[in-house]
Amino acid sequence: MPAETDVELARACARGDAAAIAEVERRFSADQERALARLRLSPAAIDEVRQIVREKLFVAREGAPPGIASYEGKGSLGGFMRAVTVHAALTLRRAQQRVDFSDFTDSKLAVAAAADDPELAEVRRRYGASFKQAFADALSELSPRERNVLRLVYVDGLGLEQVALVYDVHRVSVSRWLAGARETLQTRSRALLAERLSLDAGELASVARLCLSEIDVSLDRLLRGA
Repeated sequence: MPAETDVELARACARGDAAAIAEVERRFSADQERALARLRLSPAAIDEVRQIVREKLFVAREGAPPGIASYEGKGSLGGFMRAVTVHAALTLRRAQQRVDFSDFTDSKLAVAAAADDPELAEVRRRYGASFKQAFADALSELSPRERNVLRLVYVDGLGLEQVALVYDVHRVSVSRWLAGARETLQTRSRALLAERLSLDAGELASVARLCLSEIDVSLDRLLRGA
């Protein structure tokens, strides 16, 4: 359990107590620096993130309290600060490094699939739209943490160590979460398609292959869209 002083310190910061704000920045500055260094940001980007975090946590805007007021003692204040810092860094990086996927079209995917596996191309032609809907529905059934971990990996391009930093856990835990989410998406998408389309065993096996082949591309598209 976090020390009660963590909550008291956060509340003092939320009231605008300059001494409390200085104490929080002094206490957790080194931890923030380590987190940002592991994200491989430039010195200029690190300075910008630190400024963003200061404003987010300690400045009230449009009648809303400062962000640090949302800390309620669930976990350490250091973990809370690290999560806010890493989230701000990822948001900044997304804004600076937009990737154009407009050329990555369904038609090109279909052509590639037809060249590599004609059977899979036929499955995509017949069940592609249904698969996309089933996959989206399966994704919506995941827990918020599972969706966030998938987004950090597939959209933000973070490695397991970096995601572990966000959640303050060991990379093995992140690996387990990621594998579980992928497995759930595959099995649930397949189950939804079987239920909705009344597929026989052979067709279901082919659709299962489609689930495996499309999961990375589908995750990227759906999570970016979200």
